[in-house]
Amino acid sequence: MRFLGNYSLILSWLLLCGWSLPLAISQAQAGAPQFRIVWVGEIAEHARHVAVQDGLAYVVGKVDSSQDQLLIADISDPAAPNLLGVFRTVKELRSVAVSGELAMLANGYQGLLVLDISDPTHPMEVGRSQAMSYAADVAIQGPLVFVADGDGSLRIFDASDPSRLKAIGVSAIEDYEAHAVAVSGSLAFLASGGRGLRVIDVSEPTSPRSMGFYDLPGPYRVLDITLGNGIAYVADENILDLSGNLRILDISRPQAPLEIGAHTVPTPALGVTFQDGYAFLAHTAGGLSIFDVTDSRNPQWKASYRTSGRATDVALGDGVVVLADETGGLQLLHFLRPYLFLPIIH
Repeated sequence: MRFLGNYSLILSWLLLCGWSLPLAISQAQAGAPQFRIVWVGEIAEHARHVAVQDGLAYVVGKVDSSQDQLLIADISDPAAPNLLGVFRTVKELRSVAVSGELAMLANGYQGLLVLDISDPTHPMEVGRSQAMSYAADVAIQGPLVFVADGDGSLRIFDASDPSRLKAIGVSAIEDYEAHAVAVSGSLAFLASGGRGLRVIDVSEPTSPRSMGFYDLPGPYRVLDITLGNGIAYVADENILDLSGNLRILDISRPQAPLEIGAHTVPTPALGVTFQDGYAFLAHTAGGLSIFDVTDSRNPQWKASYRTSGRATDVALGDGVVVLADETGGLQLLHFLRPYLFLPIIH
């Protein structure tokens, strides 16, 4: 187990002695060991989406009514995050994916932008493509870039030469939305709003084809997805009562994804990630909730943390949970074990 500086030792000792922090909100069932989520640090900038790589956080947020931005921050010491660089663009910047020295930005009607981030203090645009209707989300696998297009399609680009993105494939356009994309091997998964989850065979990137789907029952919209160990973890919202869900789907048969577990939260679920048997759910005014999903059929709530605003996305760093909040900014949190109160993720 790794600690993130001496402050972690001090924090653990204080918690053992019964101290608490005013911004740490956790709950426990009667008689059950108590997990805790503890605030460690923050970056007080509007945060909509976040990706983490090698101790750096890449944060998509809003500047004003006409501009959005990508912030790059060093979070290797989450108690003292350090802002390194900024890249600004016109509004509608939705998400970022990072691989090596490149960052791909899904920039809405402006399309797909490619940034050279080899010097994180000076991110620089090196390429772009507008061969899509609305870039809502982006994922990277090797030299290929996968874009969830707002018209409901999946678009595939070859980024072997980042300065000359080459559009090489597009799935059939259906009458539904696309909010998020996740890729594993020869399969891509689209979070398609009211049409649920779509599975696309991308084994031949120039000719992606629809393989399967999962349609949610009732008034639900799938807004995000992450993958792990043959399972899809899905974040959704109920458009009638504005509640949300973590849904767990068995995708071992991608032609027919099967829901095997679920847990309801009181507010719309917008972002989800997974690591080491835990699912992390960002759900607007409800903040962050964490679930033990070791038993996929029976997810168990472990802890929650309520922010001051609207939590929209979550990512994981080295021993730290990174939560994007549109009002509260980027929140850096520790998820601590019962009894010893040591960081769980590492």
